[in-house]
Amino acid sequence: MKITIMNGTPKGAQYQMDHYLQRLEERLAAGGHQVTHLHLREMDIRTCIGCFGCWVKTPGKCFSPDESCQVCRAVLHSDFTLWAAPLVMGFPSATLKTAMDKSIPLIHPYFEVINNE
Repeated sequence: MKITIMNGTPKGAQYQMDHYLQRLEERLAAGGHQVTHLHLREMDIRTCIGCFGCWVKTPGKCFSPDESCQVCRAVLHSDFTLWAAPLVMGFPSATLKTAMDKSIPLIHPYFEVINNE
């Protein structure tokens, strides 16, 4: 099985998440799985501005060139994707949230206007 781990631990953070995900990766690989581990904090992923250009103008491509295409490609080529980050005030880290927002091209852009909305 092809498994992708999206590590959303923030920069400079002192969390045990990195150690946990490293041990998980080693166990999965020992079990015969092909594991891709992306450290999102080390990637150049810019904030989504919500223009929907990646849906309607250039399907699958953000107008702002960054490494979010690697995130989308990894999701498409895996059988299972683990989005992992320590919770900060009950929410995933901004690092993980940014990567999740930039993966919107993976969803089909079907819109319907109802009552002018």
